[in-house]
Amino acid sequence: MRRKLTLLLLALTVFALTTEAKGRLEKRMFIYGFASSFKDSTVYFTDVMEVGNVWVEDKNGFVLNRADYSLQLRDYLSGMGKADMVALVVFDNNEKKIQKKYARLKKRYAENKKKKYNVETIGKQSFSFKTVDTEMTEMKMKDKQNKTAKKTKKNDEGK
Repeated sequence: MRRKLTLLLLALTVFALTTEAKGRLEKRMFIYGFASSFKDSTVYFTDVMEVGNVWVEDKNGFVLNRADYSLQLRDYLSGMGKADMVALVVFDNNEKKIQKKYARLKKRYAENKKKKYNVETIGKQSFSFKTVDTEMTEMKMKDKQNKTAKKTKKNDEGK
């Protein structure tokens, strides 16, 4: 049983290391950020911004490394002393569609009758999203997977 589990784990690791996310390069993508805290009633919106050379997944059209874009906003807010913020990004390659999404979400918070939110906008002059280097992120992911596989192998050998 243990041998089967080890072989299964090894097969999954090899599969994970050989499978790469397939994507295409979008010349331009429109993106905006939203951040909120469970401890505070202030919510933050960035302006809708154009970001160039963004990698997008072939299957579903999601931006690869979208978490890195969220981290950019969270780190910016942390630098302003807003440490407990949860940040997310919304993206689309159609400017009209993203403007609609932006207006709808902002309206939901600005005109909320149940709870009063303090809505603040972060302008382009104070914050802008930077293009994420997908190759560097893929290398980091592979290193992390290799370390996890080594730890698992070491733990299996120790038993």
